[in-house]
Amino acid sequence: MKRTLLLATALVAASLLPHAAAAEPPDPCKMVSTADVGKALGAPVTSTTARHAGTCSFRTAAFTSLTITVVPQSSPAEAKSQYHDMVTNKLNYAAPSVDVLGLGDEAHRLGPMIYVRKNSTIYVFTMIGKDGNGAGALRTIALAKTSIARVH
Repeated sequence: MKRTLLLATALVAASLLPHAAAAEPPDPCKMVSTADVGKALGAPVTSTTARHAGTCSFRTAAFTSLTITVVPQSSPAEAKSQYHDMVTNKLNYAAPSVDVLGLGDEAHRLGPMIYVRKNSTIYVFTMIGKDGNGAGALRTIALAKTSIARVH
């Protein structure tokens, strides 16, 4: 009985403590430098455009572009479920489809798109244009690794 009372008291006390506010998701236009994006694209960035909340596009003079989308979820479990829905959806399929090791909690490459889950946030890096599926994708993975490490 005494143990139950102590446990109940601890639970009530814990519920009265202020909860830590959820961290704001990173601004995709600010989580990378234009110089780093230029390295990934293989040419200097000539314009940066915030598309809508959570999406930013970087473009070169040759119209090669890299779009970063940040998709916050309410919990790591919700993010994991959403991430798996995104990378297994047949409508999103592109070759190659491979896991990327050493990036976030889990990462997957679908052609020129790199999907990353880190804690309760999903990041999507998409390269459009010349070499988006070759060495450019490898440079995009390197960019994802450095930028996500920087924000976490």
